Amino acid sequence: MYFACSNTTISTGTVIRAYRRRWAIEMFHRAAKQQLGMLDAGVEEFDSLIAHVHWVYCAYILLERLELSDGTNSLSRQRHLSREVESAPWRDLVRRILVLKAA
Repeated sequence: MYFACSNTTISTGTVIRAYRRRWAIEMFHRAAKQQLGMLDAGVEEFDSLIAHVHWVYCAYILLERLELSDGTNSLSRQRHLSREVESAPWRDLVRRILVLKAA
């Protein structure tokens, strides 16, 4: 029990329920990262890891909020966004952002 919780005053059932919730969060995070192709963050600093997690969740939320007529799965949403980003106005905006970032 100590591996799951160091508080020895709570019941085993409480520890199991808490771990079950944590496991659901871990599985959600892994699924979000797998769907977005972001499995390996490759970071060394903790602040970088926090930023990575935030970007994964932002991308996941964006994809979930995107309503498309051609499908509702994440892959079709990713394809749609890729096509949109390749359109001239978005492409120019992305280029400008990258130029500013490099400066």
